[in-house]
Amino acid sequence: MTEWGILDNSPSPSGEGNQERIPARIIRMNREIYGLGFPGSENEMRGELSGKLRDTLGEGEFPVVGDWVLCREEPGVILITGILPRRSLISRKTAGVVTREQTLAANIDRVGIV
Repeated sequence: MTEWGILDNSPSPSGEGNQERIPARIIRMNREIYGLGFPGSENEMRGELSGKLRDTLGEGEFPVVGDWVLCREEPGVILITGILPRRSLISRKTAGVVTREQTLAANIDRVGIV
């Protein structure tokens, strides 16, 4: 799992209790639908936030590309039930008059500027 960016000393995840949960990385997102990459698999799977997790997250706490999450399989859907703490993030100011932070990506090791 180290090659995927999960360290052995990573803190405990936020979210629901410790039942059978599978680690995955957010590799794509489109509104509330997430593309998930699983270690050892080349396939992307579609996931969404569990209602319980969605209700506990505040503004700026929702998963973004690069985040490690914990998932649970339910009939017909993969639910994201927890988020591992971020090691780093890239953010910007949101558009408009109000100054708020918008997180663009998490757990980034390298950035190329063109």
